[in-house]
Amino acid sequence: MPEGTQIELSILPSSIFPECRHQAWLYRPAGYDGSTALPLMVFQDGWWFKADDGPWQTPVVLDNLIADGAIPPMAALFVEAGKSNHDHGLASEQRSFEYDSLSDRYVRFLEEAVFPEARKHVTITDDPTKRAIGGFGSGGICAFTAAWQRSDVFGQVFSFCGSFVDIRGGGSYPDIIRQSEPKPLRVFLQVGINAKPSGRFDGLDWPSGNRAMARAFALKGYDYQLVTGEGDFSHIHGVSILPDVLKWLWR
Repeated sequence: MPEGTQIELSILPSSIFPECRHQAWLYRPAGYDGSTALPLMVFQDGWWFKADDGPWQTPVVLDNLIADGAIPPMAALFVEAGKSNHDHGLASEQRSFEYDSLSDRYVRFLEEAVFPEARKHVTITDDPTKRAIGGFGSGGICAFTAAWQRSDVFGQVFSFCGSFVDIRGGGSYPDIIRQSEPKPLRVFLQVGINAKPSGRFDGLDWPSGNRAMARAFALKGYDYQLVTGEGDFSHIHGVSILPDVLKWLWR
């Protein structure tokens, strides 16, 4: 299949997440003419999703689906969580702060720090129905928060093993959804029925959190899907269904 190109972006320091470094990569589809406004997908934990030797290999999936006409030619951004400029061993805490918080900080960071760098290489549509955002675990709830806070920026969400549990208040989302007017969002949820991490997360129930999200979406009439697998908190099921998820989102 014709292969898209990947460009490492230079993300400038941001006042939204100060004292942190961010990495991001842009996927540009094969044959792009440079002027057409492209749909956009954003992936949290970008290296997982783009790495040639990683589990997802999303650029290959995009190449194949675009060549088959299953999804439109689109740009994709693979964005890493911030890493502190100070060596305090708190990289995981920075990721949680960015991804698990229920504020608009992260979507503002994308708009102010990442999108301008991507626009140096591609033209991105302003239509939120042609923009999707997604991720795994805390990256999944981050994607939903970005779209929930700013449905004028993102209209489509996918979440694999999304952390809709009480890490930083995410377990309250089902109640928030039920009590709010519906937003113009299309949402795909995946979770393994044995996704119950231990250690600091012992007692938090990922399957129940995702089922509660699905019930809230159903009550409010959202365009959504919930797919459960037999696995645990792993990438395996999400990897296997990623092409179908993208086709469902972009149908």
